[in-house]
Amino acid sequence: MNKRRTTFFPFLGLMCIGWLLLYPAVDPFYLKALQDGKTAYHKGQYEQAINDLKIAEFGLLQEKEHLAQLYLYYALSCYKLGRIKESRKILNTLKTELNIKDLDNITTPTPIENDVKLMLAVLKNYDNQSNRNGIKNLALIKSFEIGFQSAREHLKNNNLTGVEKEIKALMRIDKKDIRIPFLKGVAAFKKKKYKKCIGYLEKVTKSIEPAFKDEVFYYLSLSFHFKKNTQQVDFYYQMIHDKTLREKLDNIIQKKYEKPKKQPPPSPTLSPERIPPKPGTKENSFDFIFQETLKEIKENEYKGVINKRVEQNLKKLSEINKKEARLFYLKGLAAFKANKYQECIKTLNIAEKTISPTFRNDVYYYQTLSNYFVKNYSQALAFYHKIDIREDQKKLDFIIQKVMEERKSSTQQISRSFSLKSLKKLMRKFPGDQSLCTDILNSAIEMHKTGPDSINNMIIMINQCLKKPGAYNAEFIQTAVSYLEKKRKIKSAITVIEKSKFTKRLEPGHIDIYYKLGQLYLENRDLKKALKQMKRVKNMRNDYKKVDYMILKIKYLIKNKTRRQP
Repeated sequence: MNKRRTTFFPFLGLMCIGWLLLYPAVDPFYLKALQDGKTAYHKGQYEQAINDLKIAEFGLLQEKEHLAQLYLYYALSCYKLGRIKESRKILNTLKTELNIKDLDNITTPTPIENDVKLMLAVLKNYDNQSNRNGIKNLALIKSFEIGFQSAREHLKNNNLTGVEKEIKALMRIDKKDIRIPFLKGVAAFKKKKYKKCIGYLEKVTKSIEPAFKDEVFYYLSLSFHFKKNTQQVDFYYQMIHDKTLREKLDNIIQKKYEKPKKQPPPSPTLSPERIPPKPGTKENSFDFIFQETLKEIKENEYKGVINKRVEQNLKKLSEINKKEARLFYLKGLAAFKANKYQECIKTLNIAEKTISPTFRNDVYYYQTLSNYFVKNYSQALAFYHKIDIREDQKKLDFIIQKVMEERKSSTQQISRSFSLKSLKKLMRKFPGDQSLCTDILNSAIEMHKTGPDSINNMIIMINQCLKKPGAYNAEFIQTAVSYLEKKRKIKSAITVIEKSKFTKRLEPGHIDIYYKLGQLYLENRDLKKALKQMKRVKNMRNDYKKVDYMILKIKYLIKNKTRRQP
């Protein structure tokens, strides 16, 4: 017995030593550096925090349990100092090291939970130009995110006065942000203005961030419940994934919804006239007549004439409710079948505003076709891109391909042999197509036309595009200015920017254009205008570093110029 003990304990000791050699304990020096970094962050000493955390990172790279908080504090410290690139780089390292796909789901230390949420939201919108409408001013984005979170808190506490104040402040920063109608919709619900709530929230169902979609569908379901529209309640209920919100909704409306079962198709031996009505529906009700008419229209072949039965049903529906969106939807479809495409477009435009999402894809589908048949290609493209179901788009791909081929051949033709008449005609075909002029200009530049006539034609074309604000974009202005600058047409390049819509709007997202205008003034030796323009750029974006050098340079030139004067 004693022999066994004497042989066992040395063996156990050797095992412990081996384990310590293989898995050495964390060096307290690096843990202390991590703690010092955290303390410095909470004191607002961000430079010190960065120094401490850099040291800690060196010794804790293999310690996964400490790595998340280390990188979060590190990224926050850089973010607080406005070092966006560094902050983003650290967060990417965190994702790689810990194999995390989405940082929104990361477990965050409680003291910095709100700071991390705000930082991630700001960085996300700083990178996403479409969400922020081109705003690249970090301070503005941060103000927006803080205001948005504050408005959300006010909504939770039913402080509607506070919500309204925050919404006004947010609109001053970026009135096009999709989250503003989201806040307005929830606020309208809290005020029991359900129709307004539906109006705001139905606009954002497709474009709102996934994080808020369940809430949007929840408030839409409830609003339709209070408006006693059970069909729409069912529709939005099915889209809610959050179990808590589903249960909450169940408790309010006292009904357990299940996914609707697919109805078996009617027997082929029965004609549409002989199909018995669904149980519980009245043959004279709007819903019943609507379903019957819709089926009649869709099953009808392209004969160019509206079925008499359809006409009778449309009259009946008009007598029941002449303002119902579904009535305009049916009229639009019937007009399409009769090859009356302009009438179809007109009636479907009315239906689109208030039609249920169930039929919205159908509206876009027939709008695409109708606009194509009347050669309104720009609108055909616009409605095509609105279609939410890929299969429906696939049916129209051949049309869109034809549209794009015609657009391409027309732009190339104008580029080869410029004609102002042809350009005006093409712009009428594609109203609101902001990339059209850019494509023509790029195509013309690629053809290496260097003669004086071709440059004059280019200037005429550029000026024609500038007459219509919806005909060009920022890329067109930059391309045109770059081309004219290379050809030493400095005054013409200045005129392009001065005539453009950008000089009036002064949006931070187009700061490169404003900076270029200052450069052109300087190149044209108009020093006072150049200095004034560069100061405007400086006021718009304080972190736009290259403008500082230009201001110093212009001031130096002005000073030397005044000295030389007698």
